[in-house]
Amino acid sequence: MSERRRECGIQNPESRIQNLDSGRLLGFFLTLALIFYGALGQAEELISARVGTLEKSKKLVVPIPPLASITGQDDTGATWQQTGTMAGALDRVRGDFRQSMRTGGWVLDKTIAVGRAVNRSELAIWTIRGHRILLMIWEKEAGLCGFSWGEEK
Repeated sequence: MSERRRECGIQNPESRIQNLDSGRLLGFFLTLALIFYGALGQAEELISARVGTLEKSKKLVVPIPPLASITGQDDTGATWQQTGTMAGALDRVRGDFRQSMRTGGWVLDKTIAVGRAVNRSELAIWTIRGHRILLMIWEKEAGLCGFSWGEEK
C-alpha cells in the first residue's frame, strides 16, 4: 500500500510534519509575533491619544468617554477648562466618566453629591501625578447630561 501511495504522490501526514523546515516554522512564528506586537503598539498609541496623558509641555489632558462631546474650552485657568455634554442618564454618564478616568490612571479622591436629589449632580476630585481636577457632572434634561472640569492650582 505504501508503494501505491508513493506512485500516486500521496504522502503520510506524519512525514509532512517531520519534514517541516524548522527555519520556516520559526520565521512564521516570529512574523506572527511582530504583527501582534505591532498591532499592540498601535492600539497603545490610540488609547494614549484618547486616555489622559501628560504631555512634555505639562499641559493636562483629561480622558473623557468616547461618546461625550466638548462644547467649550478655556486654557486661561480662570474658569472650567472644558465643558461638554453626553447623552444618557446621570448614573450611566457618571459610570462612563469613572471608567475613562480610571483607565487613564486617575484616582478618585472625593465625591460630593449636590442638588435636591442625590442623582441630580456630582462633584468629584480626581488626582494623577500631583495634579488635581474638579469634575462636575449634572443632569441638564432627561437623557442629557453636562460636564465640566478644571485643574485645581
